[in-house]
Amino acid sequence: MPASACREDNVPLCPLSARGLPVGQTGERHCAGDGRVVDPPDGRAGLKRSLVVFGGWTLGCSAVFWAVGPLLGQIPGMPSKLPMAALVFVVPVAVAVAVSRREGTLRQLGRQFRLSSCSPWWWLAGMLAPAVPTYADAWVHHGAWPFPGPLEVIALGIAYTGAALGEEIGWTGFALPRLLRLTGSPALSAALLGGYYVAWHIVPFIETGNGLPWVLAQCAQAFLMRCTIVGLCAGSRNMIWLAVLVHGLSNLAWSTAPSAGAYYEPAFVDLLLLPIAAASLAAGHIAWVRR
Repeated sequence: MPASACREDNVPLCPLSARGLPVGQTGERHCAGDGRVVDPPDGRAGLKRSLVVFGGWTLGCSAVFWAVGPLLGQIPGMPSKLPMAALVFVVPVAVAVAVSRREGTLRQLGRQFRLSSCSPWWWLAGMLAPAVPTYADAWVHHGAWPFPGPLEVIALGIAYTGAALGEEIGWTGFALPRLLRLTGSPALSAALLGGYYVAWHIVPFIETGNGLPWVLAQCAQAFLMRCTIVGLCAGSRNMIWLAVLVHGLSNLAWSTAPSAGAYYEPAFVDLLLLPIAAASLAAGHIAWVRR
């Protein structure tokens, strides 16, 4: 997508019309305030090409981690049994930056870091959505447990925030705005991005050594969590940081559960997360359409 298509920076979530252009745009060239002639965005073709390139390179580069991960065992120093393949979080951010530079849309990616004013309820929902189902599962299947010390929680929080940031720059900063413009629907965007997100996680889930029921339930949970993130981000207009909050707290809750997730039952968590994801998507869709 040409760098001159500067209006994508200004309206990154503007839906496209039937002609493949942002609503209200005619497709004709226009003059900027300083007299420069600016070409219109590429429309649907450009957005689809951008997403295909991002998705293809992300899968290709991730395959290296999936292949080498089993040979290296688990990540040392982590309380949970995380395989080395989990370090694949560096791929989405690297691909997103590389593709954005190639397209000339790096400024658009940077704008997703801005904090927009919104109701504090969005942030509260972002804190509770990933933690409540996991801790409720721990209480039901284990009962009260000694919570890790503050230093361990802080260290884990920093580690998971960094990992979540690496992923969300790709999923939420790069892919989500393009999907929202392409589909005009947070729900459809969540379904498309969630499906890809699950496919990207299948190999790491298998490499945890758990059985097929656990892997399938964990895939469902990944999809529901992605739907929750999309709904909250689209509704609040806070893209990357709210996504990082939900993503990071989801992993932190799992690691601070009894025996670092040893009693974790993803199928039970799915039952609790399903209404949360549905409510988040509904609220996000209403707020996004009104805006």
